[in-house]
Amino acid sequence: MLVNARSEPTPTLPTLPPEVYVDPAEGERFWRELEDGREVTLRALGDSMRPVFPNGTIFIIRRAEPRDLQAGDIVLLRWGDRARLHRFIRWFDPGRHFLVTKGDWLNGLDDPWPRAALCGRAVGYVDGGKIRRLDAPLPRLLGRGAALVSKPVGRALAVWRALRRRPG
Repeated sequence: MLVNARSEPTPTLPTLPPEVYVDPAEGERFWRELEDGREVTLRALGDSMRPVFPNGTIFIIRRAEPRDLQAGDIVLLRWGDRARLHRFIRWFDPGRHFLVTKGDWLNGLDDPWPRAALCGRAVGYVDGGKIRRLDAPLPRLLGRGAALVSKPVGRALAVWRALRRRPG
């Protein structure tokens, strides 16, 4: 799931279409409040986190530090004016300079993100008008499980999609 605080793409990220547009003035307020330690909400659009988090899911985001992360957490990453909300899989290197993330519905891992891109972690989401916490022990444990199976499930989905496209 992608957010874009401005309309022009940032050349340092993969050129993916923006799936959420935030007015530049509102975007700056969003980032400032997050930086100040306030919880902020974000409506993430796109299918990359299906089936658990469908298109339009509203997430509650809190500022995060690298030491706060556990495999399976959903993280908000920002580089330039573009941002992505994906599941944290692991650190790319022993020095913890780069994060590896993945959308649950996507086939492969994202390219590694620099540690400086980490802005926040989803601590909850809105489901049927109720707030569901993601920062409690059980949801974090389930997130770790999702991170473990995310890559093989992504591969299985790729095979399934390929078989569906094959003629008769």
